[in-house]
Amino acid sequence: MCVEVDGYSHGVADRPERDAARDRWLASQGIETLRLRAGLVLEDLDAALGMIRTAARTRLGKVD
Repeated sequence: MCVEVDGYSHGVADRPERDAARDRWLASQGIETLRLRAGLVLEDLDAALGMIRTAARTRLGKVD
Protein backbone atom coordinates (compact mmCIF):
# COMPACT_ATOMS: atom_id res chain seq x y z
CA MET A 1 0.00 0.00 0.00
CA CYS A 2 1.20 3.51 -0.71
CA VAL A 3 -0.13 6.71 0.79
CA GLU A 4 -0.26 9.89 -1.25
CA VAL A 5 -1.03 13.24 0.29
CA ASP A 6 -2.73 15.31 -2.39
CA GLY A 7 -2.63 19.07 -2.35
CA TYR A 8 -4.45 21.51 -4.60
CA SER A 9 -2.35 20.72 -7.67
CA HIS A 10 -3.71 17.18 -7.84
CA GLY A 11 -7.09 18.51 -8.92
CA VAL A 12 -6.02 20.75 -11.80
CA ALA A 13 -4.87 20.44 -15.41
CA ASP A 14 -3.88 16.90 -16.33
CA ARG A 15 -2.96 15.83 -12.79
CA PRO A 16 -6.14 13.82 -12.11
CA GLU A 17 -5.54 11.76 -15.26
CA ARG A 18 -1.84 11.31 -14.47
CA ASP A 19 -2.66 10.28 -10.90
CA ALA A 20 -5.27 7.79 -12.13
CA ALA A 21 -2.80 6.29 -14.61
CA ARG A 22 -0.18 5.92 -11.89
CA ASP A 23 -2.77 4.38 -9.53
CA ARG A 24 -3.72 1.85 -12.22
CA TRP A 25 -0.06 0.94 -12.78
CA LEU A 26 0.56 0.56 -9.04
CA ALA A 27 -2.58 -1.58 -8.74
CA SER A 28 -1.28 -3.82 -11.53
CA GLN A 29 1.80 -4.33 -9.34
CA GLY A 30 -0.36 -5.21 -6.32
CA ILE A 31 0.01 -1.82 -4.65
CA GLU A 32 -3.11 -0.04 -3.46
CA THR A 33 -3.02 3.76 -3.35
CA LEU A 34 -4.63 5.53 -0.44
CA ARG A 35 -5.08 9.22 -1.24
CA LEU A 36 -5.50 11.73 1.55
CA ARG A 37 -6.22 15.42 1.18
CA ALA A 38 -3.35 17.56 2.38
CA GLY A 39 -5.88 19.66 4.30
CA LEU A 40 -6.95 16.61 6.31
CA VAL A 41 -3.35 15.74 7.18
CA LEU A 42 -2.63 19.32 8.24
CA GLU A 43 -5.89 19.86 10.12
CA ASP A 44 -6.44 16.45 11.74
CA LEU A 45 -3.37 14.25 11.73
CA ASP A 46 -5.01 11.76 14.10
CA ALA A 47 -7.87 11.22 11.64
CA ALA A 48 -5.43 10.83 8.74
CA LEU A 49 -3.39 8.28 10.69
CA GLY A 50 -6.58 6.45 11.60
CA MET A 51 -7.51 6.21 7.93
CA ILE A 52 -4.06 4.83 7.10
CA ARG A 53 -4.27 2.33 9.96
CA THR A 54 -7.75 1.18 8.91
CA ALA A 55 -6.74 0.79 5.26
CA ALA A 56 -3.60 -1.16 6.20
CA ARG A 57 -5.49 -3.46 8.56
CA THR A 58 -8.21 -4.04 5.96
CA ARG A 59 -5.60 -4.88 3.33
CA LEU A 60 -4.04 -7.37 5.76
CA GLY A 61 -7.45 -8.87 6.53
CA LYS A 62 -7.39 -7.64 10.12
CA VAL A 63 -10.55 -5.55 10.21
CA ASP A 64 -11.28 -4.11 13.68
